[in-house]
Amino acid sequence: MLQLLPDNCMQSLPAELVLFLTSMQSQFNALNERTAHLESLAAENVQLHAQLANVAASQRLFFDKTGPDGFEYVYISRSRHITHSEVRYSLRTLGVDTGCLLDINFSARGVIGILIHVQYLEEFKSQLASAKVSLVNNFDPLDPKNVADPKFVNLSVSVLPVAHFFVQSGWIGLKEIPARPVAEHFGLWNANGLQPHAIKDVLNHCQSLHMLFITETWLLSPARLPTSWSQFHLYGSPVAGNYRE
Repeated sequence: MLQLLPDNCMQSLPAELVLFLTSMQSQFNALNERTAHLESLAAENVQLHAQLANVAASQRLFFDKTGPDGFEYVYISRSRHITHSEVRYSLRTLGVDTGCLLDINFSARGVIGILIHVQYLEEFKSQLASAKVSLVNNFDPLDPKNVADPKFVNLSVSVLPVAHFFVQSGWIGLKEIPARPVAEHFGLWNANGLQPHAIKDVLNHCQSLHMLFITETWLLSPARLPTSWSQFHLYGSPVAGNYRE
């Protein structure tokens, strides 16, 4: 409990001032109690929202598969450096069902990419519009101007940049590069850990792609994914005493 002045100081003050300070003391205490109550309600609301999201996610497991299928990225602006957990927390505060968000990435400076199911797309955009969150329309994450890594600053924009990178890495020979581009559609997916049995379902949603880049698979050499697609791996090295590092 907040006390404006010690009791021994109050005794030496004029009666009117003591009365005023006593009244202020009561108001401060009431304000603190009200603030604590509101904070408790806010925490309870977040917990209930999370429980409802978990229930909705469990219900979706047993629904008939109807309506359009597939996933789509929505790009929104960001004003500063932000973490994945902050993005999820902020969107949850805006009423977004974060259980429908498959991936969150920072596609470029000032841009956040959010992968969602197409059946939740319009509702998600409506929630963003209600919160006055700006969409970044016509954003192309594969545009060279969005590659901000300094180590790529001196690379020229080639017709076949991926193929030439594979040659430089020793994965394919120069003669294996076709005379004209054959890979026109690319995909990027941050797996954040990939179970081998899940790759078939993932690739079923990627039939329109000619090439799919998967990051953070946590595969170690010589493991490979169970698929007929051609594979090129950059294996990590395990670190003793650390999980998934």
